Amino acid sequence: MTGPAAESGESEAVRHRLPVGSYARRLVPLLYFLVVSLPHHPVSSFYEKEILIPAGFYSVNHALDIITIVVLAGVLTLAIRVARVHGRVALEHLALWLALVVLMFLADRYLIVNNVERIHFPQYAILAILLGLSLRGEVLIFFVASFAGFVDEFLQFVTNPVVTNYLDFNDIVLNILGAA
Repeated sequence: MTGPAAESGESEAVRHRLPVGSYARRLVPLLYFLVVSLPHHPVSSFYEKEILIPAGFYSVNHALDIITIVVLAGVLTLAIRVARVHGRVALEHLALWLALVVLMFLADRYLIVNNVERIHFPQYAILAILLGLSLRGEVLIFFVASFAGFVDEFLQFVTNPVVTNYLDFNDIVLNILGAA
């Protein structure tokens, strides 16, 4: 063995060992995925029985529409500020985000039956951000988060066939858009 590791008496295995915090960074996305995926049906039942039915379908959907508009306005304001500070590179990213927002709008218009399904977007965006803490490369992060979205829908289909009697491809598309 030659080089700085040999001079310090450090072995090759020790030099390439991951820092202690990296194990936590690898566990956090998995734990997040399990926490948001496994209790899907109980949370949906609670939402339906305790919020949607008592408040009324249209009232809840209207409130969710308002929340969505406020969040989009906040994201747009932040994007404009970032573009002013970082110039051309930020504008290129902003163009990609705009394309993604258009795709999300189309998915919202043609795939979403109930506005609560919009939760797929932030749910998988958060998963992608957490995966970014432990994985390198945007394409890898996107594919892992998208695959997790497929696994989530597949588990819902397999574990509760009475409630979910089909594999929901619309939700898979929403998960992929959220992961993007």
